[in-house]
Amino acid sequence: MMKLSQIVVVLASLVWGFAPVLFAQNETREEMLEWISQLDKQDNVLVEHMEDADGTGLREGTAERLNVWNTDVLRKVAEWKIAHLEDESKKEQVRKALQDTLKNIDAVWADSGSGSGSSVFSGSEVIVLIQNQINIWLLPDDEYDAWMDWANVKLDYQGRVVQLKSGMAVVELRNGEVMEFSLQTGNCFVIDGERYALVEKDFVASPCDDHYRVYLYRLEPDGTTTLIEEVVREHFAFDMNLEKEADGCLRVNWREPSLPGRVNSTWIWLLK
Repeated sequence: MMKLSQIVVVLASLVWGFAPVLFAQNETREEMLEWISQLDKQDNVLVEHMEDADGTGLREGTAERLNVWNTDVLRKVAEWKIAHLEDESKKEQVRKALQDTLKNIDAVWADSGSGSGSSVFSGSEVIVLIQNQINIWLLPDDEYDAWMDWANVKLDYQGRVVQLKSGMAVVELRNGEVMEFSLQTGNCFVIDGERYALVEKDFVASPCDDHYRVYLYRLEPDGTTTLIEEVVREHFAFDMNLEKEADGCLRVNWREPSLPGRVNSTWIWLLK
């Protein structure tokens, strides 16, 4: 027979193993957002300390950030999302997104190389992967549904099919350069019943905005996509928004890092 102390250890292990599930099932979205907000605050302090750090300081700071944004946090948010969905197919989408993200994290570490700065670059990329997926799962229900409509669509780009996976696609060109397409969660819109998205494109690790582009796509009822127009070129854009200007005319408002106080606008005429 097991001793009492052994039974206590076993029970404690079981409780700890199920803690993420129990945590997820008992929290509201607001409480989850508050928890992630606290992690953000911890992370911001670490990032601030890294601003003037040397190579060793950057590596140590990145390791500390990875302790904040670890895969257990990712799993807890996934369990919360699953517990608060009723549709089984949507639950399965979350499980798949979790597995895909974990695979992507493994791939980042596998390709990290052995250079002195490799752990910093790879660690930062892992953190972004975790943060992005968490942000998606914590979206309000209507925004989450809008995102899922777009997350895995096929984009028609210059006669080539670009398959998004969780809002991202990496395409290798004939000359060996790698181009990335990305769709941020806040860049999906519905106007007059039509579904639109602003998709960013840039060369991976490009230090300049010469190749940066933003494209406006429309999602058709049959699930295909139509490229409407290139709306931003050679200016890194953030805080993008799509509005109806008039019948048959849309307007994209956006800002750029060098002039964050100025709002730029691009008008798009929708041809029949």
